[in-house]
Amino acid sequence: YEQLQCDEKAKLPPKTLSFKRWSELLNAHAQSATVLQELEYWTTEPRRNVGKLPVDPAGDNNADSPRSLSVALTAEETLLLLQEVPRAYRTQINDVLLAALAQALSEWTRDERVLVDVEGHGREEIVEGCDVSRTVGWFTTVFPVLLEVSNSSGLGETLKSVKEQLRRVPNRGIGYGLLRYLRGEETISSQLEKLPQAQVSFNYLGQLDQIFRDLLFTSARIAGVVVINFFIPLRDF
Repeated sequence: YEQLQCDEKAKLPPKTLSFKRWSELLNAHAQSATVLQELEYWTTEPRRNVGKLPVDPAGDNNADSPRSLSVALTAEETLLLLQEVPRAYRTQINDVLLAALAQALSEWTRDERVLVDVEGHGREEIVEGCDVSRTVGWFTTVFPVLLEVSNSSGLGETLKSVKEQLRRVPNRGIGYGLLRYLRGEETISSQLEKLPQAQVSFNYLGQLDQIFRDLLFTSARIAGVVVINFFIPLRDF
């Protein structure tokens, strides 16, 4: 864009790994012993005993039935959330948001175990030299995170506990999808499919204002700098 703005011919750097080659490497990695070693983590006993959310047992389930709730933070609250809290507890923003979500769900369900699907950008370097920084495509990882929180603990203790639990997720969760969908072993796929499935999906989209650091792009009716998506079904499916 800057080159065209200056009436120059657009010259792009070489592409990185092709999407086709990436998918081949991903499939090969799914067959490795390294990924298989993660199976024990994803099938541990606590994951077999996760309760469901207390949703409505009946009702409409169509395009007209969803409802949304929007909550906005002030600029001061946003600054504290993004900078002061992570700095004080040496955490990442995802740790803080997931700790708050886990505590809210735990109080709602009266269960100290909370299962949440966490979505990541999916562009991790799965094998050495797997560079997709300039590869066009949608890369996403979705994996179930089991968080244990205690309603008797303080906010700081809960945050530290959630942080430690998230750090124990192997390879940022990419192995779950590889084992369930790419490994090609029916016993493993069936084992993961039969486990309780998360009913809440978490996706932190980041600080959108960092995208608009120059005059080439501006925001379009976006208020604030933090966007968080949660999905909760209206009733059990």
